[in-house]
Amino acid sequence: MAGITSTAKLSPGREQCVLACYYASTMTDRDTDLAPEDPDAWRSPAADDLLDTILALRTRDEAQRFFRDLCTLAELHDMSQRWQVVRLLDLGRHYGEIGRETGVSTATITRIAQWFRHGEGGYRLALRRRPTADLRLQSGAIGTPSRRSRSSR
Repeated sequence: MAGITSTAKLSPGREQCVLACYYASTMTDRDTDLAPEDPDAWRSPAADDLLDTILALRTRDEAQRFFRDLCTLAELHDMSQRWQVVRLLDLGRHYGEIGRETGVSTATITRIAQWFRHGEGGYRLALRRRPTADLRLQSGAIGTPSRRSRSSR
């Protein structure tokens, strides 16, 4: 994905799983079709197949290539931006500050925070498994807003 320069190998269950889970959870046009009383309505053999495929990826390069083929640029940007929000929420940053740094609306930050606090626990699991020495986050580079077009490719 754009902006990722490390060639470090990823083990199954790391960032690529977070991206897959996020991708499955961001299909907002389909969310309205799901019954709110069925929190597992998104689960399907197709979703399981997607997650298993992502877990089979071995390197960041493989994940970059797969996600670029799977997602539009806007989807990749949105997923990356939301992951930035999660990381900043985990640091205890205020919603307004996160919005200014990332360009994400307060409404979206609120929705992400709701899942962060009361969701399936996937965000916290992924945060625990992240390498602890992330200099980009410590230096503030992770919260830099970027311009993007909403083109599909």
